Amino acid sequence: MRKIAGLAAALLLALLSFNAAAAPDRGTEAEAQGLVKKAIQYYDKVGRKEAMAEFQHAMEVAPDDQFLARGMGWSLKDHGRYEEAHSHWLQALSGGRY
Repeated sequence: MRKIAGLAAALLLALLSFNAAAAPDRGTEAEAQGLVKKAIQYYDKVGRKEAMAEFQHAMEVAPDDQFLARGMGWSLKDHGRYEEAHSHWLQALSGGRY
């Protein structure tokens, strides 16, 4: 369940990052927790394969987004894909956006 929650949270953060730069301020902790719960529900609904495909699509749409790269790195690490995770973390560190 921990891996599912981690992937769901990373997916949610990645999808939300498209609008994050335009947001004048940040949401509350309670709002973030609510969004993570929705992401977990979505993950449970569509399954790991579909969720990862959508995450990968987000990376293709915004290949220079360090926030997405960081999230993808954590997701890949959680699934034992360490070399790919390392590559994404290096990309995230190159731009410093978190």
